[in-house]
Amino acid sequence: MHDMLQTIWRLRGPVLAAHIMVTMVSVAIVLPIAQFTMFSAVKLSGTQALTDQDIARLLLSPIGMIGLIMAGSVLIVIAVLELALMLWVIQADTKGQHINLVAALRVIASRLPRLLGYAVRLIMRLAAVILPFAALAGLVAWTLLTEFDINYYLAFHPPEFIRAVLIIAPIILCLLCVLLYLFTGWALAFQLALFTDTPLSGIFAESVARSQGLRKYILGRFVLWGVLSFLITVSIAVALRFIIVTIMPDVSASLPIVAVTGGVLLVIWSATMILVSAFNTGTLAIILSNIAKRADIPFSDRAPAPVASNLRWLALTLAGFFLASSIGSATALYHGAGTPDQVAVIAHRGAAGKRPENTMAAMEAAIKDGADWLEIDVQETADGEVIVIHDSDFMKIAGNPAKVWETTTAALANIDVGTWFDPAYSAERVPTLKQVLLAARGRARVLIELKYYGHDVDLAGRVAAIVEATDMVADTAFMSLNRNQMARMKAIRPNWRVGLLAATAIGDLSKVEADFLAVSTASASAGFIARARKAGKDVYVWTVNDPLAMSRMMSRGAVGLITDEPAMAVETIAARRDTPLVGRLMLEAADLIGLDVKQKIYRDDSP
Repeated sequence: MHDMLQTIWRLRGPVLAAHIMVTMVSVAIVLPIAQFTMFSAVKLSGTQALTDQDIARLLLSPIGMIGLIMAGSVLIVIAVLELALMLWVIQADTKGQHINLVAALRVIASRLPRLLGYAVRLIMRLAAVILPFAALAGLVAWTLLTEFDINYYLAFHPPEFIRAVLIIAPIILCLLCVLLYLFTGWALAFQLALFTDTPLSGIFAESVARSQGLRKYILGRFVLWGVLSFLITVSIAVALRFIIVTIMPDVSASLPIVAVTGGVLLVIWSATMILVSAFNTGTLAIILSNIAKRADIPFSDRAPAPVASNLRWLALTLAGFFLASSIGSATALYHGAGTPDQVAVIAHRGAAGKRPENTMAAMEAAIKDGADWLEIDVQETADGEVIVIHDSDFMKIAGNPAKVWETTTAALANIDVGTWFDPAYSAERVPTLKQVLLAARGRARVLIELKYYGHDVDLAGRVAAIVEATDMVADTAFMSLNRNQMARMKAIRPNWRVGLLAATAIGDLSKVEADFLAVSTASASAGFIARARKAGKDVYVWTVNDPLAMSRMMSRGAVGLITDEPAMAVETIAARRDTPLVGRLMLEAADLIGLDVKQKIYRDDSP
């Protein structure tokens, strides 16, 4: 270990430069390839964009499997390119040559077909090993975790969940052991592809043959590298998080102070993560180089030829990259520093952060806290009543296994849906859609999510009738994860506002036929929101439960914040409008490091 650390320290400059160069290449070449792959998959599906259920179906299809393999190939190509460049750095150091990254990159480019061939063969082998274990783990999950709604298992970790974990964990452990054993035999294949002319068809067999007698040594080095990288990465991440938590002020009390603090932390975080990533890859390259020496794999005679003014051109290239990146980031931050004229506070299942979700208590609290909208989930009971509930059963909120579509309205009177949150709410029962609409009339609008678990009879029609009967047509909007059901609602009432709810998406979601889009924070990029608004669609974002996330979504142009904390959202919108432009810019910079200022943990933030 001492020699490895000495080497990585001596080569710290070239290793860091190599890491930055590969990052540049990835941004310029590899990422567009990945985007083209996703675009092609969407086009082959015959639609403009794929959302949650569509993506699940696609991934299980032959096209989806091919797309996954291609995506994996992109990631492996990035890793292969960086390892190859660092191995050339080590070769030059070993021979006492001048380390010339630009020239080394040229040589690697000439070997790229071989490296790509190696990557393809590696992916095929990995897929052949991983898929059976993944299928077995999936079978266990399907057998043990499908009786009740998945949110129940994730929230309470019942015996079935623990049993599934205890069965799946050894499966994953066995997979890791198998992969580790195989990699001790495959460890030389990469160097054979990079430094020799061994036929690609026999490159893995040759690696296994050359590793005979070295497997313990190779295993020990891999384990050493894995433990060292893990400890360093985790230790630094924990230390940085501790610093953030320690010095970060109360964000709800002073957004400008948080903005300045976040800007400083951004620089520290970014620089540290670049160094850690370069260290991990560099030490792996050193280990692979030492293994190659043990196996008598000679370094290539294709030594990088000197190139005039390499350092100058490299410096100019890096400077240009960071200048362009900085200008682009600054422009995006500047354009995002404003706040939309109107930002709606949408109470997720009522004020679910302070009252039991989807209850009348949560609705009243949300209205009192100043929410513009109440966001609720509706389903049909066995006797045709439309009730307000999120999950497919009552396990999470009442410990009752009954399915919603098998329950009668009379039976609901005996199901306590408040005690799980606090015994003070033991009198809470599942409300009907009519009750919520009447309570909201003249006080707040209602955003109704149509939940479909495959047992609906006429949910859209019944909801429409109730909305009309309560005189709430002008103050309601509708959305669903299910695009077919969304279309059904639009067909019933063409003039009503009907939106698409999406947790994930592939393709341009802004082109989907919908009056508005409700998306997760992960999908709510500034570019997407700008395209959506240009197409005439408002964007609502869920579930935002801290002031920094709320500020971020407003910067990106979201006009609706779906939150469990409506009172916090009202305060944040007001505070942001009173924050100077510089403070807003720093807030956006703080978000780039994933600054988390949540004060509580929420049991369920799904839509």
